[in-house]
Amino acid sequence: MSTGDTAQPSASAGKVAISALRPHTDPASSGNASRKERRIMKACNECKSKKIQCSGRKPTCDSCQQSQVPCSYAEEKLVRGKNVRLLQLLREPNVRTILLPHIQKELKALEIEVIDDDRSFSSTTTTTPTATTLSSSRKRDESPAIEYSEKRIRLDAMGDENNQEADVSADVGSEESVDLTAEDFNRNAESKATGFIGKHSETAWAQRLAHIQAEGAERAEGVEGHRGHIAHGEASMSEEAGANRIAAKKSRHASGNSWDDAILDYAYHLDDPNTLMLGHVERDELSPAELPNMLVRCYMDNVHDFFPILIKPEFSDQFGRFIYSGTPKKAPAIWRAILNLVFAIGAGYSHLIGAPWRGDDRDHLVYHTRALQLSPIDETTVALSDLQRVQVIGLVSFYYLTIGHVSRSWIMLGLACRQATALGLHLRPMAPSLSAASREKRARVWWSLYYLEFLLCEITGRPTMINHQFSSVPMPAPVDEEALASRSGNKLLEDWKNNQEGAEEPYRSRFLFDLDTASNPINHFRCRIQLAIVTQKIFTSLYSAATVSKAWLQAQEEITAFNQEVDQWYRTLLKKHQFTLKLDTGDGNFTQERIILGFCYYGAKMLLNRPCLCRIDERIRNQADQSKTLDNENARECVMAAKSMTDLLPDGDGQSPDVVWLYKNGPWWCIVHYLMQALTVLTLEFALDKYNKAQLEAHPGETTRKIGKIFHWLCAMAAKGNSVALAACEQSLVQFEGFKKHKGFDASELFQNIQRGKDILESGRNPQAQAHSQPRVSLDRSQQGLETKILQAQTEGEILELSIS
Repeated sequence: MSTGDTAQPSASAGKVAISALRPHTDPASSGNASRKERRIMKACNECKSKKIQCSGRKPTCDSCQQSQVPCSYAEEKLVRGKNVRLLQLLREPNVRTILLPHIQKELKALEIEVIDDDRSFSSTTTTTPTATTLSSSRKRDESPAIEYSEKRIRLDAMGDENNQEADVSADVGSEESVDLTAEDFNRNAESKATGFIGKHSETAWAQRLAHIQAEGAERAEGVEGHRGHIAHGEASMSEEAGANRIAAKKSRHASGNSWDDAILDYAYHLDDPNTLMLGHVERDELSPAELPNMLVRCYMDNVHDFFPILIKPEFSDQFGRFIYSGTPKKAPAIWRAILNLVFAIGAGYSHLIGAPWRGDDRDHLVYHTRALQLSPIDETTVALSDLQRVQVIGLVSFYYLTIGHVSRSWIMLGLACRQATALGLHLRPMAPSLSAASREKRARVWWSLYYLEFLLCEITGRPTMINHQFSSVPMPAPVDEEALASRSGNKLLEDWKNNQEGAEEPYRSRFLFDLDTASNPINHFRCRIQLAIVTQKIFTSLYSAATVSKAWLQAQEEITAFNQEVDQWYRTLLKKHQFTLKLDTGDGNFTQERIILGFCYYGAKMLLNRPCLCRIDERIRNQADQSKTLDNENARECVMAAKSMTDLLPDGDGQSPDVVWLYKNGPWWCIVHYLMQALTVLTLEFALDKYNKAQLEAHPGETTRKIGKIFHWLCAMAAKGNSVALAACEQSLVQFEGFKKHKGFDASELFQNIQRGKDILESGRNPQAQAHSQPRVSLDRSQQGLETKILQAQTEGEILELSIS
């Protein structure tokens, strides 16, 4: 891979025109334009369905831009009728057989273009930034980017009419067979605990790497395996095409290799059948006052800004009254459950950073057990939704994520999302009884769940439970939480809302514009939500079961369009948040904000371009040169994103990695996921490069050095007691051993680069380090059933009103 090409967004030598978030009305004209002057001839489809005013701006109207949903305009009746007739003609087999080849090609191009337009990919902008970026270690070489219009491959530029990228199914990419599974996940307790893992999870990528290693070993030994131009079926929604694709998949499995490995063999998550609840825990017990204060402070400082499911001023006030009330047992059980989950998450983080005030190694399990003991399940819990229940279940899900139990986290979040939807949190609240602050609190709860849903979807590879097309709740307002409880805060929220809807006075617009562009936690959260929305669209377009019915050519165009959309997201970031500028590992300079956004961006880039990181040329007969070039560019984007993510980590200068720095500045709640994502991509590139004898890398040894760096960090985290990192290290070592299966592969450089990490890991294997590992606790059956119970609001006395309004 050439290091001159990069997956990073562009900055022109550090000078970038910042495209900040702007009010959706023009300050110069909003006050003077009359209603008739602002009236438009035709609204977009989204605004029509919601029956709201549309600005008519193209390619994206103001409302759709604010809601981050696809914007499309209905065709004129004449054009729409013409396209319908052409598509009907295209689908008639008897007509298709008598058409000349070049006419068939034009009709196929029309079908792809119409589908593409329906999915609103044409609404993206048409320029790509030049690739000049800076990382923490060095400045990458400059390389001109290819214009979006040039990367958008069309059939008339493919040359030979026998080229098949427009006809072959999109499952020729690396995520092959996304519409089926060959594994029974209900066969035993272990497989149930791991569950289904989708193709866009790094765990599935690791399984594919093992298959590549096995194929490479057989090739070196002269054994013919799964290789060559094997059929993948045609791209169509018809029953015949679907049957042909299934037959092609059976043929590939029959003629190629068949592996009996299970996905759980490659999973590093800690999900297992054992319960996490402890026995003999007093549910109403409270630790001495100093420790609860430290745990709440730890949570608010290191979790809340990135997962604002609680309202900080409101919760802090309630906590103060709870501690000093003298009768804390009279507080509602559901609120005490929330408090214990805050304790559990804060306790887990305190052990990661080795805080001097931390409690016992298992105290987070004590708080978790206590929270679930406060949650008796009964008919009312199933029948009724409640805002605090949503918060509790969301916090339980986040806690499970932080300790590596992603399947538990996924299941709990699904319940939280259903409860939230039952309360209508996914829709724009217009009830007159709700104040602006109450509406804002509900919006923050919903978007917190949305962010966690996106993250779990990325980690597990499972489909999303939230369909953004059914959601209309606006983004969180860029208003500080402290203002939500005040009358002035309500007025500020109302002004900001009116400004977004185009009804604000022009002299106030500049002040409200400054709110949108302020560098504060809520705007940082909004940035991550906006990228999550784009990434969810990537999941749907490239990793859903419907992917197999589209042509690889269409998948290429979607990848190109989404690359443009992700880069456009970067260009809208404040300069303070642009992580491609030189990072300072010290305090200040928004290091934490930039590091977290960097991990999110490069993770999205890897997911987006991963389908091209394989030998597609072996799967498509007579693939056009331009199509091959585009696949290679996208594969390079995927690998360079992994390398750029590695560059976010300090090099260490020969010292052991500072894991506390990473926990304090990075996404500590899912950091192992991001590191394993990059590690797997780089190892895949290493395997493909070596096995296929292709000199794709301009700087030999760079990939193995990056692999070694990530492995060093994982081992350092494991040596400090991170159980998820330890499992990831063990899984990686097994993966590396796969390169020793045959003599024709030289992996000495790889093992040399990972040796330092192995030394770090071995030095940490002592009784003290092992004491920090995640305990596996078993209980009697009477208590195991409590783990799935949801919290029920109780009214034990009237000492505290600890409910969200």
